[in-house]
Amino acid sequence: MVDPNIVLGIDLGTTNSACAIVQEGRASVVRRGEDRIVPSVVAALRNGELAVGREAKAQRAIDPSQVVYSAKRLIGRRFSSPEVQRMMRSVPYRIVEGDNEA
Repeated sequence: MVDPNIVLGIDLGTTNSACAIVQEGRASVVRRGEDRIVPSVVAALRNGELAVGREAKAQRAIDPSQVVYSAKRLIGRRFSSPEVQRMMRSVPYRIVEGDNEA
């Protein structure tokens, strides 16, 4: 059961991300192993699984078309926006148009 008294904060950064929880009035950073921050990278692995953070970042050398990074730059932008069109020319992964120009 989810505890309604726990607050989760997420810092989605272009390069790195972090999250923290506040429980019983105390804040603590959620760690992934020893890391307090995680690279903002997701990779689709050949076995069908997803990798995040450092593991995903390492996949850029192996299969760059399956590694998404700098996704924060796309949030809230229309597909036709100059920013999205410019990014499409500079990243190895595909950016496709969704419903309502998303």
